[in-house]
Amino acid sequence: MSETATPAAPAPAPAAGTPTATPKKRGGPPKPLIVLVIVAAIGYGVWKEFLQPAPVPEGVVQLSGRIEGDDSAIAPKTAGRIAEIRFREGDMVKAGETIATLDDSQTKSREDQARSSVSEGDARVTLAERQIAVLQEQLRENELQMERRSMPTAACGKPKPTSRPLRRSWRSRKPP
Repeated sequence: MSETATPAAPAPAPAAGTPTATPKKRGGPPKPLIVLVIVAAIGYGVWKEFLQPAPVPEGVVQLSGRIEGDDSAIAPKTAGRIAEIRFREGDMVKAGETIATLDDSQTKSREDQARSSVSEGDARVTLAERQIAVLQEQLRENELQMERRSMPTAACGKPKPTSRPLRRSWRSRKPP
């Protein structure tokens, strides 16, 4: 059972004057390839115009990644005991949100203490003003008495006492 190949007979030559049937040759690239290139060009134009990120200024490094804040320093303006904690570890917190509430009883007691100090100071000021008024009245009375003493006796109706000036000098003194 051996098979032998027999050569095929050549095709008869066409007769003169009859049209010959030649196989079609492709003249260019296939149509799906042209459509693909056009779609890619349109896609690139849209990306370039609308989706391309803005260029990074010189001196700035652009990186991609994830930033994790492991530790955050929280400093309240006043000291006190924590009354309420509103977030747990790992919760997302936005800027300006209240994380914890402090017990304000200590602050209120300090405020009350300061208010009482202020009212005590006001009372001291009032007392000092009263004392100043009394002393000014005493000063005015003393000045009036001094004026009465320095007035001539004729105005008072009493005889003026005569006083002689003391004339002592160290020369007129006799030794003992």
